[in-house]
Formats: sequence, C-alpha cells, structure tokens
Amino acid sequence: MMLTLAAVITQEEVTYVKPEPDGLMHILHIIGKFYEDGIDDHLAVFALLVVIVFDILLGFSRAWAQHSYSSSKFRKGLVSHVAMFLMTALAYPLCVFAGLGVAVDAFIISMLFAYGSSVLANLSALGVHIPYIDKFIRQNIDTDKFDVDKADYTDEKEKSDETK
Repeated sequence: MMLTLAAVITQEEVTYVKPEPDGLMHILHIIGKFYEDGIDDHLAVFALLVVIVFDILLGFSRAWAQHSYSSSKFRKGLVSHVAMFLMTALAYPLCVFAGLGVAVDAFIISMLFAYGSSVLANLSALGVHIPYIDKFIRQNIDTDKFDVDKADYTDEKEKSDETK
C-alpha cells in the first residue's frame, strides 16, 4: 500500500497575517486611520473645515441679500472653497504621517485667519456689526475684494477725527 503525500503531512495551525495595504490603498488607509482615531488632537484643522463651510453659506447669503447673485461667481467660489476643503481634509493626514504636522499647522492657522476674515466681512456686509472687530476688518481687508461699504468706513473715520 502506497501512502500519498497528503496523508503524510500533518496539519499545523496556520495563522493568517493580513498584508499591509500598498499603493493607493495605503494612502487611503493612512487617511482613514487618521479620522478613525479622531481629530481631537488637530482642532485647528477641524476649525478650518467648519469655517470654510460657514464662509460658503455666508457668501451665498450675502449675494442673495444684496441681490447680486451670479452663478459664475458662485461656481468659482464654490470650486475654490471645495478644493481647499478637500485638500485640507485629504492632505493633512498625509503630512502628519510624514512628520510635517507642525509646519502644516502654521499654514492651517494662516488659512483659518484668512477664511475667518472673510466670514467677518460677510457678516459685516449682512449687517451684523461686531464692535472693534468690524472696524478693524473694514480698515485692513482688501475693500475691492469684499466690497465693504466705503461710506460706513468714512463715517467711522470722521467720527474718530471729531473726537480727537
């Protein structure tokens, strides 16, 4: 009687080791792991994402309230804001993985201030006046870009000149 090879080999316990993802799946794994762990350690990124969405909503509200809605302006603004949102949401975890978190945080904070000033300018144009901050925004933001009412600024300047 001849024994077959299968009869001679004893079954050993085999453990299956899941291979690490590679290529595009590795990149998606890094991003997924970042958000799976939570964004609690990176609140500036979360704040930027929230402020970008808030800026889109306020920009649309401002155009609607001033009857100056333009679909081409809306598309341009929406595309640039969504691009910034996606680049921040997708590239930041990769930068943290590469050890560039501190350097990218400086960029995130500067963008947070830029979008925050846009939000404040939109609020000001909608009639929500915040003392001191509103005046600072009117004096220091590019008035052509935000169409800040120059008449309001000159009134404030004249009042400050009168008090001196």
